[in-house]
Order: sequence, then structure tokens, then C-alpha cells
Amino acid sequence: MSKEQPKPRSKNRVRNPYTFVDMYEDYIADINEDSPYHVTYNEYVSICEDYYKIAMDNVLKKGWRFRLPFRMGDVMVIKKKLKKFDKDHLPIDWELTKKHGHYIYHTNDHSNNYKYRFRWSKKLIRSTPNIGQYRLVLTRANKRALAACIKSGDYDYIEQR
Repeated sequence: MSKEQPKPRSKNRVRNPYTFVDMYEDYIADINEDSPYHVTYNEYVSICEDYYKIAMDNVLKKGWRFRLPFRMGDVMVIKKKLKKFDKDHLPIDWELTKKHGHYIYHTNDHSNNYKYRFRWSKKLIRSTPNIGQYRLVLTRANKRALAACIKSGDYDYIEQR
């Protein structure tokens, strides 16, 4: 390995995430037990997971923008052309680095030098104070599904300029 040292991982910045448990507690607080909308926690999670899978399939495979409820913005996949090809702007390919013993960088040749990512557009948000302090972190499974879509080459996404 060369003398450059990788940057250490930073601490998790998400301090108080809003989880399924929190969502279920907020939902069930307004529902009577004899209501047809009263569901158990496991049923609630199953319904939410199905809904999120359908939404992410539309974003990944159809290139749609997913509009979040209550005017909380849009989630989409964007692509951006790489402009600089030096060690400060390219991510390290750890598999090849370990194999060859020196740093090797991803150049995204498989995607014509485009970099893809999920984006939460907050342009339409007006009613939420301090919206810049909020983050949307998608799951690893969704990120891996995006990588699979890019490698298959069957899908195209919005280009960010």
C-alpha cells in the first residue's frame, strides 16, 4: 500500500431517527380498536414495506420522481458527469486495491463516466422550518439495487448540470 492513509470514518450524524416504531405509535394513537384501520405492528410494517418497495421500483426502473406526502419534496435518481479524474475526486475501489497492493480508483467506465446517486429535492418545501437540517438516508438494499440497475445499462436517469 502507498503512504496515503484513508480518512477515518466519521461518527453517525443521525441522532434521533424517526423509525417504524415511532411511525406506528403516531398512527395507532388516532385509531380506535374497533376500527377496520386498526392493525398490529407487524401488519403495519408489512404494509409500509410493500408501499416503499413499489415506490422505489418506480424510481429505479421507470426513472420517476417520487413525490413525498405533505409537500416534503421529491426523491429521484440523478446522474452527473465526472469532471476531474484525480485521487481527490474519485472513490477508491477497495477490492482491487487489496488485490494489487496500491490504491486503485473507480473511474465509472461502465457508465460512460457518470456518477449516480439518490437525491431528495427540497425545492417545493415551504412549511418546514430548518429543512436543511433534515436528511433522507436510503437503505443499503436500495443503493445496491441502484448499482444493479446502472450495471445492467437498461435504465437512464435525469442528468444534473
